Amino acid sequence: MKYCFIILHYKVAEVTSESIKCICKSSENYDYNIIVVDNASCNGSLEILEKEFETNTKINFVKLERNIGFAKGNNAGYLLAKNEFKADYIIILNNDVFISQIDFCEKINNLYEEVEFDILGPDIITRDNLHQNPLQECIKSYNELKKAILITRVKLLLMPFYNVKKRYNKRIYTGNPKYKISEVNVPLHGACLIFSKKYIENHEFAFYPETFLYAEEDILFYLAQKEKLRLLYSSEIEAFHNEDMATNEICKTEKDKRYFQLNNSLKSLLIFKELMKKDKKA
Repeated sequence: MKYCFIILHYKVAEVTSESIKCICKSSENYDYNIIVVDNASCNGSLEILEKEFETNTKINFVKLERNIGFAKGNNAGYLLAKNEFKADYIIILNNDVFISQIDFCEKINNLYEEVEFDILGPDIITRDNLHQNPLQECIKSYNELKKAILITRVKLLLMPFYNVKKRYNKRIYTGNPKYKISEVNVPLHGACLIFSKKYIENHEFAFYPETFLYAEEDILFYLAQKEKLRLLYSSEIEAFHNEDMATNEICKTEKDKRYFQLNNSLKSLLIFKELMKKDKKA
């Protein structure tokens, strides 16, 4: 079985380097490749990584000329894994996600043989020991989407009154208490997703390519329900998520971070709305 790992890199070389090393250690007994997609970092971090791993033929670097966002950036790696490496499984993970299970790849294949999933989500554990899968918050209807757009617009209008001393988090949650229970057809967190051979054969992209950042998980779940794809969450495989490292590099203050998240969330939600409207008319 061929396993391809896609890491979307942006500016933070030491974090991406650690993610690469974890994959290499956990996958050394398997047929694997790592594709690092540099989303136009332009700070020399790509060159640092290329130098560090220049002798490792398992690692491939793709340099994008401009920052095309989360969905399109990962899709660029997905297409390379699908068409050039002929991957049986494509694992897309944030550069701040670390894998330590030595049998991570074997467990993926075993789960596919048992369940024949289209997309698999692992138990994603944060540095605060919270479990992000399955997602507890996900937009599942047109009315929910309209409400989310309204709330996001209001929050943007209130930005001038934002208290910079108060930390903002785009998702307020205490973790999923049901993380020990494997489930089918549940929304999955986008920090780490495994696409099976069945999905790869029938899809030219991993994520809906029109968004820049945010709402990818909601749109993926919506499209999966529409196409009757099988989404599987399994607690048998794990990933550690040291989240927001790339966003923190872009936004130096909490206020900047909040505006960045809200502004891009609104843009993505409006794109999601157009997709739903188009489907309603079809």
